[in-house]
Amino acid sequence: MQQQTSLLELIFDTTPPAETVSFQSTDTALPPPPAPPKTSLNDVFASYLRMEARLGRVYSEQRHFEERLFGVSLTEEKSTESITQIANRAIKALVRKAEREFAPEGGTLKIDEYEVLKAINQYDWEERYRRSSWRIKDDVPKLELDLDAVWLHLENTYGGDAGVTAGLRQQAANLLSVFHFDKAETIRRTANSINVDLRIWSEKKDYGQNKGMLEPSYHSGDTRLKAFSSLRCFAKWAELFDLANRLNPEFHDMANYGFCYNSREKRSFPGLEIVMYKERWEWRFSHEVAEKLMLFLGEYAIE
Repeated sequence: MQQQTSLLELIFDTTPPAETVSFQSTDTALPPPPAPPKTSLNDVFASYLRMEARLGRVYSEQRHFEERLFGVSLTEEKSTESITQIANRAIKALVRKAEREFAPEGGTLKIDEYEVLKAINQYDWEERYRRSSWRIKDDVPKLELDLDAVWLHLENTYGGDAGVTAGLRQQAANLLSVFHFDKAETIRRTANSINVDLRIWSEKKDYGQNKGMLEPSYHSGDTRLKAFSSLRCFAKWAELFDLANRLNPEFHDMANYGFCYNSREKRSFPGLEIVMYKERWEWRFSHEVAEKLMLFLGEYAIE
């Protein structure tokens, strides 16, 4: 039995496999076979809708026989809900694919699905579809959604250096939002470092294995995660590879929920020392790292 391929699998690999052809030995070199045409995502989705229409007719026939046998249908009426669900999953899959492919090294890229659909004037495709009077009768239902246009917009908007730049700007904005580097009063200069506080509210644990130690509040989890991931992206950009590697969550647990520490405990990274108190964490950047960090923020965050 031939194994079926899901729509989402086709989205990530839309090129049909080339046929295997054997050639007899000849003295004249044969030209290479032409590249197979790229399959349209809209064609793939139309095939899905045709399958959905056939399934709807099967449901209708099933309800007819149930009514004759039992006097009432036991099967729920087929709706268009699954069509909109698979369409939304397809859109999300394309956006997530773009976020992975176009993100800066060591960082992330966040793309707003609604803004993508708005840019190609398809932000209300689902509402228009639900308002339509279509029922599962036609071979290809009318669905005003262009998946090829979605991916083309993502490629044109974030392909090349554009996605890298957008991702770096997002990471720089994260650093400003958690450390407030744009406010001079938050930065303290010493002979050995540039210091800045990150507000982390912690409470002393009164139970369990870490009883008596400080545990950051649940709401600080996002702040800590942003701080470490954005600094790691900056370190990659600045070619501070030792720092970037050490900031990898594989080598520390400071951004994890359930992390515990003692007041004034220190953690050291290449060019960075973090001293943890009950209501704040003091980040001590070496002058070399701080200088490169200010260059990064000047280019991608501070206008």
